[in-house]
Amino acid sequence: MSHAAPTLVSGDEALANFRRGLTGRYAHELLLEADGRLLIQLPVGVGKTEWLVKIIQHVVETRHFDLVIVLFPRRDIINEFTARLPECVDRVVLRPRPKDRCGDLNSAWLDYEKSNCGVLGRQELCESCAHRTDCFWPEQFGDHLRNVEVVIATQQHAVLDPNFVDRIASYSGAEKPLVLQDESDLLLKNTSRNISRDELIKFTEAIETVSERTSERWSQYLELLQHADSNDLQGDWNGPRFTGQWARQVQHAGWQLYGDQFRFLGYILNQFGRSRQSSREALADGSIRFSSTPSLGDNFIIFTGSMAPTLVRYRLDPEFTQGPVWSPMSHYRFRHPGTTWFNIGNIAGAAKYFRKNSPAILDFFAAMVARNIRNGLRTLLICKQRFVNHCSSQIETRVRGYGTDCRVITSNWQAACYDAPTTVPLIHFGISGLNLFEHFDAAYSLTGYYINNRVLTDTVHDLDRSADRYEIKINATKRPHRRVAVVETDAQTSILPLIAQESLDQLEGDVIVQAVGRVRPMTRPREVITFHAGQLPGITLDRNFDSLGQARGYFGVPTSRRRQLEERQARAQALRNKGVTPREIAKKLDLSERTVRRYIANGRRT
Repeated sequence: MSHAAPTLVSGDEALANFRRGLTGRYAHELLLEADGRLLIQLPVGVGKTEWLVKIIQHVVETRHFDLVIVLFPRRDIINEFTARLPECVDRVVLRPRPKDRCGDLNSAWLDYEKSNCGVLGRQELCESCAHRTDCFWPEQFGDHLRNVEVVIATQQHAVLDPNFVDRIASYSGAEKPLVLQDESDLLLKNTSRNISRDELIKFTEAIETVSERTSERWSQYLELLQHADSNDLQGDWNGPRFTGQWARQVQHAGWQLYGDQFRFLGYILNQFGRSRQSSREALADGSIRFSSTPSLGDNFIIFTGSMAPTLVRYRLDPEFTQGPVWSPMSHYRFRHPGTTWFNIGNIAGAAKYFRKNSPAILDFFAAMVARNIRNGLRTLLICKQRFVNHCSSQIETRVRGYGTDCRVITSNWQAACYDAPTTVPLIHFGISGLNLFEHFDAAYSLTGYYINNRVLTDTVHDLDRSADRYEIKINATKRPHRRVAVVETDAQTSILPLIAQESLDQLEGDVIVQAVGRVRPMTRPREVITFHAGQLPGITLDRNFDSLGQARGYFGVPTSRRRQLEERQARAQALRNKGVTPREIAKKLDLSERTVRRYIANGRRT
């Protein structure tokens, strides 16, 4: 596992050769060398999805593992992926509750779900539902998963239940599962959990109405928990086991006592018992807080654009009690020789300043879009979600001001995004797995994408109790433009500064790279303009502009004020060429005669 020198994959032939090596067998060899903890860093468009398919096929054929669990960020990505998976692969796709079919029962279901009373909901709502006999949802877990080869689900399952992988393996009877995780989003989800004192009291009172030996054990457990301080919580706090029948009885009792103010705590207290002891704390208001990181089992492959191996390891195993996460692809760099990547390294695109600067910013990008439309090129635009409506209307208006028709679409891209270049899709940062724009010629970021000190601190420290938290600030530097995470002096000798910086790069730069990656700049000739006063992981810029003005100068785009001046001057000169006197021109254009004479004089010099 030695560090390899950077290897550039550039051009169609080099990319094809690289892709040929991405076989299921090769992935298994890498996984063995990584001792089951493998990170694959590949940018969008290199061939990750096809490799995932080959890995699954290889596992099914060789039986190196008796179950493959595949986790995707979103359901639309699952739909795309399963369409490419051979029909011969035995798979189960876990689906959400069909809310539309629930009809009038959906509102009650939402209340039960909020209170963690799903068992009660299945009994009281599903059993009386008119669609019960042909509904897939109530039985999609349990025996339905016995001996299945592949389970495909969204990562939200692992967010809600950090032990989701173990639970699915138990249902299927698997002894050696392999987890394939698409994108690293899951690893940066907040892992902090909170149980209030009021919730503990209500849960205890509901339990006391159920006469079972299990209830006695839980009452004793909860009595100790409510009187424990932070030091006490560092020990063994595995809760008593319970059956589905007992859970249903307690949920029914709690609902009768408190309605939707009740929360069934059996599942979250199981998470508490498995949590890192050093993350647990008793707060002053009597509540309990802890961190529950997702478990991916003993064998996993995580696919990411640029998330650093140390950060991946820290998010999965904060105390580094397990082995390192190996990233054998980290030395590869992908870039099509026909791609040009520009960046405006200026804070003007940040949310705090964007409204004030948007006339100048959007006028520049409108000129670029208009140029592309005239040249028959298709453009993808990206911005922060909160500015989508503003950018959409302004770009349309300003592009038309350049004499070019334009329609910006912000949703339902499937139906319209392959139209003429005059149809311009606008997406927001954070969209992943959307493969509708891979044939577009350009991608422009209309805004920046930044996080603040609080978001960074919460992300880094959601694994820690209050006493172990340090203030983290973000400082900006120039030449080169960088965003630097600064940690308090007392923590400088720990791993915290590295984790803070890698978290910052992931939460900002990687989001931008993933968004513009929708047009495949690494594997096809594209023009990219990003707007970020910081580092973009894994990207070598062709040119970095310090200001919007520099970008205008490079691309030959005058400001709107300059353009209006030139238009007035041209109109004045055209009228003069027709024999109109300066005084008459001044009246027609609502200008002073002196200004008209200056315009005419300037026209003669040019």
